[in-house]
Amino acid sequence: MNACGHNSHISIQLIASKILANHRDEIKGNIKFVFQPNEEDAGGERMIEECVQEDPKVDAKLGLHIWSQLETEKLAIVE
Repeated sequence: MNACGHNSHISIQLIASKILANHRDEIKGNIKFVFQPNEEDAGGERMIEECVQEDPKVDAKLGLHIWSQLETEKLAIVE
């Protein structure tokens, strides 16, 4: 069971990557999609330590997480 929505996270990212790939000729720069292997045990932190943000260098980042406490059609932005 993936109670917080891991399947949703993967589906959203795969669809976004497909859309962006279809427009690659219109996009300046590189886009890197990173799938965190282990949220519960600091998998993202380890990925950063292993330089996931390099080669090619990442200039901007966007992340998402499904949050079931939000009402339907609501969006929360956290910096």
